[in-house]
Amino acid sequence: MEASTEINKYTIVIVQSLKDGDLKTGKMLYENLSTSLPIKYPDTSVRFYDVKNKLELAEVFYSIYNEIEEGELITLQIEAHGCEDGVVLSSGELVTWKQFFGIIRPINEKMLNLLLVCMSMCYGGALITHFEPEKRAPYRAFIGTGSTIKAGVLLDGFSAFYENYHNLLDSFAAYEAMKNASIDATTGKSPFWFMSSEDVFKKTLDPDRDPDNFKHVVNEQFVRQKEEGKDVTREQVETEIRELLAETYRRYYENYTFDDIIKK
Repeated sequence: MEASTEINKYTIVIVQSLKDGDLKTGKMLYENLSTSLPIKYPDTSVRFYDVKNKLELAEVFYSIYNEIEEGELITLQIEAHGCEDGVVLSSGELVTWKQFFGIIRPINEKMLNLLLVCMSMCYGGALITHFEPEKRAPYRAFIGTGSTIKAGVLLDGFSAFYENYHNLLDSFAAYEAMKNASIDATTGKSPFWFMSSEDVFKKTLDPDRDPDNFKHVVNEQFVRQKEEGKDVTREQVETEIRELLAETYRRYYENYTFDDIIKK
């Protein structure tokens, strides 16, 4: 795909990996969307894959990558168990966030950073804990949660999302509908997050986003350098870290966000 390519086909790809006895939320979502969406949007189709292990997952994503047509926009829906370290498949295998990014990044690269990834699982939002600024972004944006969540809430939330979603231009309005359909009675808030890869890049490299955490990082590095016998002050260490973050931003931002291609 080139930056000037006209988008004329939309596909929602649902990849499910759930254990026996689990509510098959991916299959249920597919059965609903595969009948309703093509009627509402004739240029939209829905595909479903049920995988058990890492090998099958890799094969499915290789197939998805190869089958993307010119002008086609993919939205990826992952239905599985999750933890802070990654995606847990029905086989019990853990796909770390690094591994997960490795299999979805080629799809996002092929679509020039137009991949929306919907993480229907516990801790789906924990993918922000793995950050590779020197590479291309593995997604344009994602939806996930930061804790455990019930299968029914996931199904209701994403059902509301897709009732209002056709393509990326609809993502914010669809997300608002999703939030409204998933308000927790205790907290008064929705458990779902929506974040772009650009936001992740900027916030991860911003030392002032979380002052307490940054102070902790500086203190740890200061103690480590003093233990190594280096003659440094805490202020010097803080300056070094700020300069490193700033240099990482300057060096990789355009590559990570695809601006080096899109804004040519």
